[in-house]
Amino acid sequence: MVGFDETDAGGSPHDSTAAQETEDRIVQLMSQSPDGETYEDLVEWCKSFDTETEPPFVDFPDGINYSAGKSTAGRLGLNGNGRGNLYSRVAWALYHHRYGTESIDLPALADDDDLAPLIVELAQSPACSFAHLKSTLSDMAHIDDSVDTERFLPVNGIPRPTHTIEGLRASDVDTMVVIEATVTHRTSTRTRIYQAHGKCSDCQYDGHVIQPWFTDELETEQCDYSQCERELTFDPQDAGHRTHEVQDLVVQDLHRHVDVAEPADCRVILSDSLVDSVESGDEVRIAAAVMRDTSHGAKTADFVLRAVGVEHADVDYSSLDVSEEQREHAEGIVSQEDYYSTAAASIDPTLEAVDDHASGDQIAMGRRAVLYQLAGAYTSESGRGTIHVAMVGDPGTGKSSIAEFASEVAPKSINVDTETVTPVGLTAGVVKDDRVAAEYTVSGGALVRANGGLCFIDELDKGGKALHNSLHSALSSGKVELSKANIRATLRAETDVLVTANPDGQRFSPHEPITDQIGIEDALFSRFDLVVPFFDRPNEEADAAAMNKLVKEAQRAEGEDVDDNTIPVSDLRLILSIARSIEPSLTVDAAKHMQAEFQRLRGQSSANRISVTVRQGEALRRLAIASARLRLSDEVEIEDAERAVTLLESSLQMVASDQHGNLDADALSAGPTASQREDCESVIEALSELQSESGGNIVEGRIIEVMQDEHEFPPTRTRMALKRLQKDNSVWRNQHGYGVSGQ
Repeated sequence: MVGFDETDAGGSPHDSTAAQETEDRIVQLMSQSPDGETYEDLVEWCKSFDTETEPPFVDFPDGINYSAGKSTAGRLGLNGNGRGNLYSRVAWALYHHRYGTESIDLPALADDDDLAPLIVELAQSPACSFAHLKSTLSDMAHIDDSVDTERFLPVNGIPRPTHTIEGLRASDVDTMVVIEATVTHRTSTRTRIYQAHGKCSDCQYDGHVIQPWFTDELETEQCDYSQCERELTFDPQDAGHRTHEVQDLVVQDLHRHVDVAEPADCRVILSDSLVDSVESGDEVRIAAAVMRDTSHGAKTADFVLRAVGVEHADVDYSSLDVSEEQREHAEGIVSQEDYYSTAAASIDPTLEAVDDHASGDQIAMGRRAVLYQLAGAYTSESGRGTIHVAMVGDPGTGKSSIAEFASEVAPKSINVDTETVTPVGLTAGVVKDDRVAAEYTVSGGALVRANGGLCFIDELDKGGKALHNSLHSALSSGKVELSKANIRATLRAETDVLVTANPDGQRFSPHEPITDQIGIEDALFSRFDLVVPFFDRPNEEADAAAMNKLVKEAQRAEGEDVDDNTIPVSDLRLILSIARSIEPSLTVDAAKHMQAEFQRLRGQSSANRISVTVRQGEALRRLAIASARLRLSDEVEIEDAERAVTLLESSLQMVASDQHGNLDADALSAGPTASQREDCESVIEALSELQSESGGNIVEGRIIEVMQDEHEFPPTRTRMALKRLQKDNSVWRNQHGYGVSGQ
């Protein structure tokens, strides 16, 4: 049996203790073997009445007497395990009258002492159980013509998982199991003949032949009428065939439920009312009969699940079953003084920041950005609810370590390596899968499978233009659109995206636009709410902090009590799970504060420089909501608005300010910034004058000397301007020096 901690967001959420007890009973009943106490009670109950007389509970409402006119034994067809079959079919009839036949409700069965053993039958022999149900409906149709004998009844109220795909064994074949999995592929629906109508060419006898699942050809059988023994023949266009709609899925064990890098997967068949109930990327809880596909030979048979019930199992924070004691514990932590700094310091505590309070400390800033991202926001009329964070800069500075820690803490996350993933693997695609009859299937990529959670994309700079282009729609709209091979689909990708990127050169330069250094288009980069730069620069305080973890490790080894002042991971997960269940409302005061602060930042613009964009202003709302969630508050108050402004402004000061400290939104685009454009104008003017005076090429050293004497430009600033001028072909360079184009 698969079990999960009650605080795990991946477990089965419940609204009450009674609901939990019902589910426990269902799981307990499903685990009973036919030799168990529950089954023995069932058999003894069946022995308690004479099969030739009416069972004690079949005098149904509306005057319907199930055994009217015939003996119960004759009506129910005792065969094989007679009393077991009798019990099952009478019990299904009782279920029909008590609960209707829109579905098979497992909680209703579990709470009904007369009918609870049906769960054992469903679990141990779903094929027999559904056959008994179908026979019962057929019998009742003779009495009540409103009964639909062809309707497939899906199971609902599915309990927590009993198995993983990886854990399926031969002994599970022909039983019912419950799994939780991610849908990785989905086909379109198709019509399948499940009972073929045939005719004997000799005696003209009509018959129906039940068709096996794993064959492409209609299978026939001998005519059993008058012992003529000829095979029935079929017409593929015969209107007498009995058909239903089917759809294939490929599902994969959830990463959080297994300890392997590549979770096991298998084929699932949906039919009737279950088709089109899920999309690629959905997390689902499936009750299914286990079958073996022997079409390729018994030695290579694969497990296939015939779904009898499907429910969405995506992380639903709003219905988490958190005890009052756990909630009080979480509230006690968030009410502590300096809670926000402590919570941020708890994001990868193996790293040491110089000052967790300092807005310019890159480790502290990266931690805070990720903490707010983990708390998240929610979609409203004001914009999307996902928070996207980019950490860019030199290798070995801690950005990947912070991101990996975040993906471990997040209740739902997927990690992606851009050196191995394709655009289809990141978003979605239409592909063929031989396990589903070589049909085209919709395959959800990492962003789709991480819907509602976090997707960590490592080294985005190595992804290439095609990969970057595939990200646009998902980051902006939270959706992935597909149209290929006659398949159209819109998949949800409401995923918080966390990326890291390294510079093209050996070191990250604060003097050049970020997008120039990491090869990411500005249209994509502008989708990130927070960008945190990581520089590897000699700094006495930072270097001491980086090595402080070794000192602490040695102190612990010698038995010293080291106070890390961090929140344990289990408590951090609890706080984040509760936080994401809250949708705090925005107070008027908080909204006005953010409006005023955005206008202040926007007011720093000049004629040729925009300090912040409207898109960055929209990020304030999401960050303020995250701040309120971290407090476990139902309202976004001024203090949350203030934290949002501080966080956004700190990020912009680190990555989008010029040498004069002015904010410039172009620093996060392909640039150049306003000050860089001014530098270029000054350099090209000086170069033009020098070229006019000398009549030839100007060496770099002479240009640097003039700019330093006349404009107080340091050499690096002049070199950067020359590089930008070369890039846009305003100046040229050869082995003799520089010159102005066209002069």
